[in-house]
Amino acid sequence: LGGPLRVRLNAGPKTGRRGEFAGYIIHVRPYADRADADEAVIQSERALRALIENLPGGVCLKDAFGNILFMNRNFARLQGSLIAGDDGGARISQKSIEQKVLSGQAPTEYDLTAGDHVFTVTNFPIHSEGTEPQGVGTLITEVTERRREQAELSQSRDRLRRFIENLPAGAAWVDENGNIRINRALEELTGYNRNQLRTIGDWFNHAYETRSQEAWRRYQAIKQRREPARLTATVKRADGVVRTFRLSVSFGDGAEVWLFDDITEQQEIEQWFKTLFDNAADPHLIIEEDRIIACNAATITSLRASGPAQVLELHLPELAPEHQPDGSRSTSAGARMLAAAACGPTQRGEWLMARFDG
Repeated sequence: LGGPLRVRLNAGPKTGRRGEFAGYIIHVRPYADRADADEAVIQSERALRALIENLPGGVCLKDAFGNILFMNRNFARLQGSLIAGDDGGARISQKSIEQKVLSGQAPTEYDLTAGDHVFTVTNFPIHSEGTEPQGVGTLITEVTERRREQAELSQSRDRLRRFIENLPAGAAWVDENGNIRINRALEELTGYNRNQLRTIGDWFNHAYETRSQEAWRRYQAIKQRREPARLTATVKRADGVVRTFRLSVSFGDGAEVWLFDDITEQQEIEQWFKTLFDNAADPHLIIEEDRIIACNAATITSLRASGPAQVLELHLPELAPEHQPDGSRSTSAGARMLAAAACGPTQRGEWLMARFDG
């Protein structure tokens, strides 16, 4: 059938249920296939070593007895920085940690400082085919810049928290996890204390009650855009009284700040003024930046307009003939009168209007 077949035999003892010797287990594999497999393993190991060698961090692999199996150049350099001038305490601590990793089979991570540099040391168990770890891997990474940025961010957040706490206006700080911190002013405005409002969910459940789902959807839409926003909302205080707040929000790195302004009385005054304005017997106009932005029903009737839309957004001279009774042009006379009213006392005088029906 052909030439001789070269095989590789792997044999091991077989034991019975009680541990007694019961013969051998022999695994036969063609030698050529195993040679190819061994070459593939060798190539994979070379690729892995090249990858580890070029990692920016230091990597060291040890067996369960503490013998170094592999160590890249960066590990030797970083380890030298860590133990320079040390009395051996760091090395003793590392040995102790490696033993804990082997026994506990869980990774550990800690920071070490060497001069102005900070390093993170991560130790992790190395598992083979069995469940017990066969060794320990150590990864050393320099994190000096990262820790500096984290410290600066923490200090910046602390300053912002203190600023918010001392604001005379109501304010709330919401972190990336949805935890909320309200300042003293907001406690006074709403009647809720900090123990009642620990998360953003607590705020919606207390302050909006039956409308909490609607308010939550509105909040999520604002948060998704992550752009400064202003809105008006009715909020239930802790005593059950409903107040109207003007809210403004700003977003930063992983946090958002809300400012609260109780405008309940202001809205009541505005509503009272609007009622007087709308129901006044005499025509009234509100002009902003030379354009009419509001008029009452008496104005529509006097000008015989079809409705407010026919009057709004017009300039005052557009509701007048070309000349006023004193012979002045309506455009110049109207501009002088509005400028004087904006800068000085109330202006009184006669003004000739033109009805829409001619």
